[in-house]
Amino acid sequence: MRRIWRNLEAGRPPIEQLEAYDCFLDLTFGAHDLCRRFRDFDAAYPDAVFVLNTRDRESWLSSRGAHKNSVAVAAEKFGCDPGDVRARWAADFDAHHRETRAHFAGSSRFWEWDITGDVRELTGFLNSQGVPADPAYYLRVRETGGLYLPPPWRVVMTPTDVSVRPVQLTLKGL
Repeated sequence: MRRIWRNLEAGRPPIEQLEAYDCFLDLTFGAHDLCRRFRDFDAAYPDAVFVLNTRDRESWLSSRGAHKNSVAVAAEKFGCDPGDVRARWAADFDAHHRETRAHFAGSSRFWEWDITGDVRELTGFLNSQGVPADPAYYLRVRETGGLYLPPPWRVVMTPTDVSVRPVQLTLKGL
């Protein structure tokens, strides 16, 4: 995320020097919601596929508020009282959805997907765009209030502030 942020701030293509990656998601880096920079991504990558992951706004607000230090970080970012953060996030949620829908109106490269829905809808869209996606490989990992990992998955480390590098995962028994 830091690299994407530096690229955007320098006026370079967002994923310059990250071309080995196929997918970018959950583009939030500290106080920066890089997902709000979708116009920059679209301009730099006119053939890219965009998915707006969404869900009920109240559920999203509860989830975001449950992240460690998120309210304090947001209050500092917005220059407001922590008690006002939820209203700011709600306004941002509405604006982001409105702006994204308007920007991609009529585009066949855009899909709005409710994350509580059937993953086959998402994989069907991705497959229609030439992106191989099998619903059997999708699973819930994070949920409001905790972490969900079905067997044989297990947590091997907790998130830290470390460099991102490509990793190949191998699951035995699948």
